[in-house]
Amino acid sequence: MTLQGLRYFVAAAEYGSFTKAAQKCFVSQPALSRGIADLEQEMGRPLFRREKKRVFLTEAGEIFLNEARGILRRADSLTARMQAVGNGALEPVCIGYIVFGHIKLFRRKCRELDGCPPGEALETRYCPPLELMEGLKAHRVDLAILSALRLPSLPPHECICLARSGVNAIVPRGNPLFGRKDIRMADLRGMPLIGYDPVRFTEMNQVLETGLQGTGAVPVTAGTICTLGDLVYQVSSKNAVGFCDDSVRYIETEDIRLIPIADGDAHAHDIMLVRLLDSTNRNAENLFDRIAKVCP
Repeated sequence: MTLQGLRYFVAAAEYGSFTKAAQKCFVSQPALSRGIADLEQEMGRPLFRREKKRVFLTEAGEIFLNEARGILRRADSLTARMQAVGNGALEPVCIGYIVFGHIKLFRRKCRELDGCPPGEALETRYCPPLELMEGLKAHRVDLAILSALRLPSLPPHECICLARSGVNAIVPRGNPLFGRKDIRMADLRGMPLIGYDPVRFTEMNQVLETGLQGTGAVPVTAGTICTLGDLVYQVSSKNAVGFCDDSVRYIETEDIRLIPIADGDAHAHDIMLVRLLDSTNRNAENLFDRIAKVCP
């Protein structure tokens, strides 16, 4: 098992595609496929279900994904800390996120800065929602990228709006809505719906519930999910409709489309960069202030 093999695996899990994962990792698809096949042989069981042009995590793959991300976080943290020691820098800054698209948005904002302060080290850390909230409160995470809907449960904090995110329906080929440029909430009348885990992803379920009120649409519940890969699999296998914000548009393929919900503006939400006021990491405070200058 190698760190590179783990990075191949995590990229494939996040993108749901070996082709897109290979592009992200700057390797050929055969090389990435071989790396993942070696992992599966070493683990003694398949980590992905391969269906047409997409891949989906197996039950073993879901478990392996959490462990792989933990190993990569620790490896990246060690590298950042060693670089910081060599440069005489302040404490590295840990950025926590829930959705891969959110950290891509943050990185775009960083590219608008005139370089990083000397010695500044950044560590990115994927966390499930509740773990991220607890990590921020315990100062294991210095800055967090969160939906504005989660902010009321945080201690005193500062926040920056990185982007306003609309609401989209995830629609599979074969669904009557697939060819539409946009849809309305009322169009979901009678449609099977894939919701989110009610404990981990309360904000998206809240968006759906409020959005459907008064439309006459009473979707047929087709299941709940915890990961983006599982959401795409459920949407495809059950010919159902899922929901997401703008940040995951990278999952689109010829068989899966994100279609804007035209009357979803009232239920759109802000994606926020958050810093607790009692944080003692001055490097994080400095970065936060600089990001604020390039955000509207």
